[in-house]
Amino acid sequence: MRLSKNTIIVFFSWLILALAIIYINFIQGVRPAPLKKSFIYFPFEIGEWRDKEKTGSDYLITALGADDILIREYEDREGEKLELYFSYFQFTKKGGPHAPQLCWVGSGWSFQDLGEERLTLDCKNCPQVVLKKILASKEDKKILLFYCYRINKKYFSDFFKFRAASVFNSIVKRRNNSFTLQLSMQLDGKDLEKEESKMREFLLKVFSVLETDFLP
Repeated sequence: MRLSKNTIIVFFSWLILALAIIYINFIQGVRPAPLKKSFIYFPFEIGEWRDKEKTGSDYLITALGADDILIREYEDREGEKLELYFSYFQFTKKGGPHAPQLCWVGSGWSFQDLGEERLTLDCKNCPQVVLKKILASKEDKKILLFYCYRINKKYFSDFFKFRAASVFNSIVKRRNNSFTLQLSMQLDGKDLEKEESKMREFLLKVFSVLETDFLP
């Protein structure tokens, strides 16, 4: 049966009204959840890694709508470098975290999905961390990337599951504070498994500090 133009207009009018009601009564009523303390107090030393600080740009903060951002470059005694980025949203409303590949695609990078990594933290009542591993390639350059999302106190490696959890928490719990983390290292001919192990150990320390001292 073919619907008339008026019927379609009425249907979409009711749909827009229903979505507006949901937004006003649920999503708009989401309670903000501030960090325990700002990322400016995040340690400048993580194990054998020392920080070479970078500053989050006004563009990043404005575009994402984040309440707090950290961008740092850590270096070990051998001169190897890790770039650490994370952002926090007291509630995810407009903008919010996005898949990191979106920032790279326009620059000609290709991506190989290396699966998930699960980390069990050595701290009381800390959730298990689930991360996505990506190998980014462009000409002769290769970068190993770990990233994840966190809604309330649960971690996700999949962007769409993260977004679904954001909507669910907004409606059911009236709270959807979110966090995203990216850690990257240029491989430059280095052994993938060896560098992956270094990054994993670094992340264990980073997440233990975040869960204990920063994330609500």
